[in-house]
Amino acid sequence: MRNEKVCELSLERFQPFGSFAPMINPDGAKLGAPPIEFYRDMLSLKVGTPTASFSVCRVEKRPMVVDVTEFHSWCGEGILPLDGISSSTLVRLRPKEKSL
Repeated sequence: MRNEKVCELSLERFQPFGSFAPMINPDGAKLGAPPIEFYRDMLSLKVGTPTASFSVCRVEKRPMVVDVTEFHSWCGEGILPLDGISSSTLVRLRPKEKSL
């Protein structure tokens, strides 16, 4: 049986393979405060003319009342629950000329 050394994932160790962002436990600049925190553009991926940006919107358990909404007329979004409870990934496709 082969033994492999397991190391905690870090940007420095992963750099030869590409890039990653801590989507489950994000840190750094954010918008908002609990129960809703938004970490925008943690990763970007060129997919032709638009750029796909990966962001995290962390939503903690709260009353089942819709009291905040938003609308974007210049980009599409997809939502992927990561842990089924408290966080999700927003993938935005935005035109190259738009900035946040």
